[in-house]
Amino acid sequence: MQGKRFLSPFCIAVAIFAVVLIGLGAYLITIGFPTFINVGLIVAGVLLLVLCCSRFVPRIVCCILLVLVTLFLVVVGIIGILISLVIGIIILVLAVIALILAAICFAISAARRFDIDIHDVNYQA
Repeated sequence: MQGKRFLSPFCIAVAIFAVVLIGLGAYLITIGFPTFINVGLIVAGVLLLVLCCSRFVPRIVCCILLVLVTLFLVVVGIIGILISLVIGIIILVLAVIALILAAICFAISAARRFDIDIHDVNYQA
């Protein structure tokens, strides 16, 4: 399973999220938003895209990176609300999505640590 991490639904979700972050950063460059926000969004997207689907990087690194991206998006969202209400709300919604992805990542890591099969669809309680 370690070699097929890039085919997992979690990796696909993180990759889509990373592409959205990169796209939002590129869009904010064109409308003249502050530079540190644009660079931060693009760097966060690239790091998520590269690290979270790599089979050579432990999954816990991806989880911690998602938490850091969440914190960055919350701070940028609050600053963004002061500049543009719509952009700030969009960034805060992305922060909530990053938080949900981080929680899923930690749940998957804990399940693998304690040998819990979370993909068993025929489970009878």
